[in-house]
Amino acid sequence: MQAIGTSSQPLIGAVNSWLSCFKSELVPVVLPTGFQPHAPTAKPELEAALKRLDAHKQDWIKTSNLERAKLLRRCINTTAKASAKACQAAEAAKGSYGTGLGEECLLWVSIVMGLRQYAESLEAGLRPLPTRKRTRGNGQVVVEVFPQRLDAVMFGGARGELWLQPGRPSTQGQTCEAKLKEKMKGSSIALVLGAGNQVPVVMLDILHMLLTEHSVVICKINPANDYIGPYVREAFLPLVELGVLEIVYGGVSEGAFLCEHPSVGLIHLTGATSTYDAIVWGKTPKEEGRQPPCKKHVTAELGCVTPYIIVPAKWTQADMEYYASEIVAGLVNNGAHNCTKVELIVTDAAWPQREEFAEVLRKRLDEEPRRVSWYPGSRERLNHAKQSIPGLRELGQRAESGPQASTSSGPSQSASSGSNVYEPWLLSTGLTPDQANTTHENWMAWGAFPGNKPHDIGSGNCFVHNIHMYDHVQKSVLWMPWRLYPTHFYDTQNKNQHAMAKATMRYAGSPNLLTLSSAAMAGLFA
Repeated sequence: MQAIGTSSQPLIGAVNSWLSCFKSELVPVVLPTGFQPHAPTAKPELEAALKRLDAHKQDWIKTSNLERAKLLRRCINTTAKASAKACQAAEAAKGSYGTGLGEECLLWVSIVMGLRQYAESLEAGLRPLPTRKRTRGNGQVVVEVFPQRLDAVMFGGARGELWLQPGRPSTQGQTCEAKLKEKMKGSSIALVLGAGNQVPVVMLDILHMLLTEHSVVICKINPANDYIGPYVREAFLPLVELGVLEIVYGGVSEGAFLCEHPSVGLIHLTGATSTYDAIVWGKTPKEEGRQPPCKKHVTAELGCVTPYIIVPAKWTQADMEYYASEIVAGLVNNGAHNCTKVELIVTDAAWPQREEFAEVLRKRLDEEPRRVSWYPGSRERLNHAKQSIPGLRELGQRAESGPQASTSSGPSQSASSGSNVYEPWLLSTGLTPDQANTTHENWMAWGAFPGNKPHDIGSGNCFVHNIHMYDHVQKSVLWMPWRLYPTHFYDTQNKNQHAMAKATMRYAGSPNLLTLSSAAMAGLFA
């Protein structure tokens, strides 16, 4: 299958180019209208939710892998159904900038794919077979896990590997099974503090705690995006009805109440180092060797500075334009409120085409519409960057007017505190490492490089969404062809993004030749 996917790339590129004259235009920018925040869940309701979960925690421990897989496959259908209204709510909160609901819909594709892949892993007894395995010269084991079966045609040319910790065996499922045996002696409730930027992170964190920690989950939705709460609940309704998942709302007060509650034994967050420190250390000074006052098991995925490192070579004009679009897509997606967004572009100072590429990138970024800076504190950080980084250029097209997002909710509160301010994209070139003032962190897909300690947590202390259940993952590595066809999913110039996302979601939930053909056809018109 992988050979078919790889060899078909040139043909797909030719057809994609030929069909360009039939492609529609980008849709108009849609202005955000905000959202009506949920009232914080009252303390008695939090207690009732915890009591319901407590009554079902041992039942969940006894639920077999095959029974869990059936639940996840039911969730595929409910998730696909919930995604349509969820995307409309997200557009109302954040706006859309040329691709309609496509950018938001793609987020739900990853959730559906995660559900399906988790189900397949459970059906394989937590030991799904890799595509191949190899050993590096230093003895480190590398397993290739993506793509498999029809995914190899869908994602032609891609190759995803898990690099295991040096000296550790390529065992699968043993850690997960050991946790299950431990939980049989007595389990507790897991608290997920939902990420405020991306709905897939919230939902896949919930699945991680349910399936690999074997804990029932209470998830507090982040106030920054609490409009997603009803759709998370609708998507995971089979889990809610089983009594193993509760969705609640609130801010610091409700979060602190849940963190300190005796029924909660595990805490997982995707967020900021300051949040982790507040939970784990409180007011106690952080020191190496000192035990933090919080005795609960706290796992965290935290922020990072993501570099794009460009290897010097002889690039054509088409190469530069292609990768400028790739970098821009990596920056502007979700209003740049992603931990994987482009933070730093590293080039060789002696690369003859360095300035030429920088100019292509400036031009491409300047074509992008400016977006509302909706994440709390982002505008202040943007202003700080303007004052502290030399040589910044403000780029991007102003979008001061346009249709407003439709919403069925009542009176709304703007995500940008009552006014839509379209912030520019900032670009500075020629910085030295000292001027850039970045923190270099090892970042693995969906987690932190092993080794961080509580007093210096860095980018976190765990990896999640380990669908293939390898016990000793060090990092993941994704290999891609130099050029990928058709127009990739997240390209901001993808004129068929929404249709492509919906077709890909159907494929992700039920991969077969019919759904593959539908997704491929949508991609050719992207």
